[in-house]
Amino acid sequence: MSMNELRTITTQQVQEMHNSLELQYWTRLSEMRNRYESTLQ
Repeated sequence: MSMNELRTITTQQVQEMHNSLELQYWTRLSEMRNRYESTLQ
């Protein structure tokens, strides 16, 4: 395996990690907003 291949693999993994973290963040955010709106009603 060459260094280039290694770099590509790590970049992909970092990208996927970032995506899943972002997804978790937005999910949490929308949950909080829903809870907040339901307390207002």
